[in-house]
Amino acid sequence: MKYKLNRSAHSVYSLHYHLVVVIKYRRKALYDEAIRERLKQIIWSLSDELGIEILAQEPAEDHHHILFTATPTTNLSTVV
Repeated sequence: MKYKLNRSAHSVYSLHYHLVVVIKYRRKALYDEAIRERLKQIIWSLSDELGIEILAQEPAEDHHHILFTATPTTNLSTVV
């Protein structure tokens, strides 16, 4: 498997993160397709501000999967 390596002035890195956000008590809050699509749009728009690149995201009725890449200087607590 080949990795796409990113480079900066003094490092080479490939940082991929898989974030799963779960609705409290696993309630079916994201039941409507329009709600899920709007959530995806909001996350895409925030990605530039947070300094991450979203590779994939998949919402379900009670949770949301986000696969993203970041730089070593990205503050992950801010992203989450």
